[in-house]
Amino acid sequence: MTGRPRDAGYRSETSGKLQASIGFIRNPNRDDALAKIDGAPLYSLRTLTDRRSSISLHQVLEGLVGWKSKWELIQPEANSLVRCKMPSASAPPGHIVYGKSRSRAVWFPANFRSVADYPEALFCYHQNLSMATLHTEALCVLAQDAASRLAVQASLADFSVTYRNCARLAAGLLGRLHGRKSDESVGTKPSTYRSGSVRTQILLHKDVIDQLRLALLAGGTPLDA
Repeated sequence: MTGRPRDAGYRSETSGKLQASIGFIRNPNRDDALAKIDGAPLYSLRTLTDRRSSISLHQVLEGLVGWKSKWELIQPEANSLVRCKMPSASAPPGHIVYGKSRSRAVWFPANFRSVADYPEALFCYHQNLSMATLHTEALCVLAQDAASRLAVQASLADFSVTYRNCARLAAGLLGRLHGRKSDESVGTKPSTYRSGSVRTQILLHKDVIDQLRLALLAGGTPLDA
């Protein structure tokens, strides 16, 4: 298959486990950012592990997240490096998680295998972000389902205890992943994996998550509180 940034002198790590779970893939034959597999929207995550090309890095990053088969012929918008940069408190200058609503590309050159003190650093980061993204996606889907039921019935009393407990836990976990400074249950800082990419993913569903948190959590607050 041609036309993929991976074939342009860049090496990357792909989320094989996620492909079987919720379609974390790129399909170079589709020019549709809302493409679906079995009715579920695709989500892609690629981590670049080396660079051996003169092609613009900006163009490659846009190609990885834009799902366009003719990416080499498309010039990225000038401000997209700023607009598509995921928030990060730890990434040094020159490093970026570049993303759109359902795609991410990671560029951390200091951790390339050819130069890093710990050659597996990028692979570990890729795995952590992949698993966090998949976990968050599952929680958001549950939150959307529970919120839609609450909008109709104003209560989950007619549903099983298991469903109600899972919906309540989703409301709390999404708050922790989003970046709350304290755990609602014990008032202490939770040991939860945090990522600006995950936070951005959660904020796409902020309204329904807030609805769930206010309805199901004792003293629940909106995400941005």
